[in-house]
Amino acid sequence: MEEKDSAHLSSQLLSVLCHDLATPMTVITLNLEKVKFELMALKDYDFGPSMDSIDRSLNAAKKVNSMLSLARDAHGLSSGKLPILSNPISLKQCFLSALQQLESMAKAKNVQFDFLEWPTFDRTFTDENLFTNHILINLLTNAIKFSYRDGKVLISVQKKLDFYMIYISDSGVGIPKEKVPTLFNFSGSTTSLGTENEAGTGYGLPIVKFLIDSIGAEIQVFSKQKSDSSAYSGTLFELKVPYIVTDSSKL
Repeated sequence: MEEKDSAHLSSQLLSVLCHDLATPMTVITLNLEKVKFELMALKDYDFGPSMDSIDRSLNAAKKVNSMLSLARDAHGLSSGKLPILSNPISLKQCFLSALQQLESMAKAKNVQFDFLEWPTFDRTFTDENLFTNHILINLLTNAIKFSYRDGKVLISVQKKLDFYMIYISDSGVGIPKEKVPTLFNFSGSTTSLGTENEAGTGYGLPIVKFLIDSIGAEIQVFSKQKSDSSAYSGTLFELKVPYIVTDSSKL
């Protein structure tokens, strides 16, 4: 089989796989949510351990759903079948939407999110689905995954001349320095277990980088692990997002 034919077959298999797995994973997620709701209604019984298992299973199912959606949309963009639908959006609303989707995951580790500096006008022009449901969801998921229990994730936005700088930082375990240069590369998996052994594929961030490039944004990462010379550890993601200049932005 020629290399071109092999690449086309791999692309088609990825598309079929993402499509065919999406429906059963959605059914699993909905049924787990239904069981959780029914158990919560039985207030006379203590389902603590069972509820913890359901929460872990539900978070895992949502993670798989998120990865399938991420891979499907990235494949659609790369093949030209999925257009970028840019519209004016509020950065704050995008973050609130993403955090709402991650509420149960953050609650399971008691990770808190704090909004720090934020401009009065925070609108940009981009694809809301790609930005919120893929880029932000994955960056915030990583922040939770690598945060310690009872940790805190800080979010801030600064308005520059013609772009926003978005900062997402945690005080978690940090990324090994040898992995940072290849964090966004597809050449090899950079997966690491979270602070409570949460697993991952290692390919989420390379796909996120592809999406960020597709919408005309930029990303950088800075990370530090604890050492003999420093008790601090954590990771900072910096996103540079284009800014809409309008009359209202001057108010």
